Amino acid sequence: MTRKTTRKKPAGRLPALRIHKQSGRCYGTFNGATRWFGHKDDPTTRERFDTFLAAWLARGRKLEEPKHDGITVRQLVARYLRHMEAKHGDGWTDGRLSGALDVLERLFGTEPAADFSPLRLKACRQAMVTSGNLCRSEVNARTQAIRRCFRFGCSEELVPTHLPAALASVESLSRGEFGVREGTPRGPVPEADVFETLRYLHPMAAAIVELLWWTGARPSEVLNLCPRDVDRSGAVWGATIREHKNSKRGKTRELDFGPNAQRVLQPYLDRVPRPAPDKPIFNPERAMAEHRAERRAKRETPLYPSHVSTITETRGNPII
Repeated sequence: MTRKTTRKKPAGRLPALRIHKQSGRCYGTFNGATRWFGHKDDPTTRERFDTFLAAWLARGRKLEEPKHDGITVRQLVARYLRHMEAKHGDGWTDGRLSGALDVLERLFGTEPAADFSPLRLKACRQAMVTSGNLCRSEVNARTQAIRRCFRFGCSEELVPTHLPAALASVESLSRGEFGVREGTPRGPVPEADVFETLRYLHPMAAAIVELLWWTGARPSEVLNLCPRDVDRSGAVWGATIREHKNSKRGKTRELDFGPNAQRVLQPYLDRVPRPAPDKPIFNPERAMAEHRAERRAKRETPLYPSHVSTITETRGNPII
């Protein structure tokens, strides 16, 4: 007696669209279950199969349809925050997003995420307005952050697909609506105030502020500026910023240093010992060491023995 052997499907192989010879209907096998997609002569049969296959793969090769009644708003928020941390990397923070989601969790954290609605979104918005701590533009921005959270839930099939569109129907607040206050306009700091403040700052901090004034750079761009980034070959120095606010969008960032900016920057580029080419020009650790040395030089009371031992231990490790 011979035993009939069956060929096993190779692991990882995708289901194929097959034809039932007797009926001419097309089918596919997913997780051991047969799904039918139409007659072989129907031009839409292949399209229906491809759509079902794509959804099956998106669900992690699972056949069952997603259920939207098992996740709460608090669980959705937790998954969204983990997604944002993975997207932006370690150390990512967003105070606006955290504030918006705190209100959402406080009011509706234990309710099913699928039950969230435009009226509940309006309730979150009104709670922000009545707190009195937020202006109109900030309330609108935080309301939009809540919408993004549920849009993420829709993309992960955690909430119904119609929910993001329903939340988008809630219009942003206009001036004077529901008693929301307007923010205080903020203009540029007067030049006289900037240069008067420099007299009270540490020399390195004063140099950073003055360099920001002359170049219009962002603080992070100046603080992360390295000697290798500065091109001093021309009358106007230039620098190409490697990491900046819009680097993820593929945009470049160039800084120009005119005579005033060069006057501020040159002592830090030519100091002894010279800074490492790939290290930031402005070293907060060195600035604090200089600040402590200056305070020690002005000290009027004698040093304690513990102070003397500390000086002896650290003297061989200068900050460069």
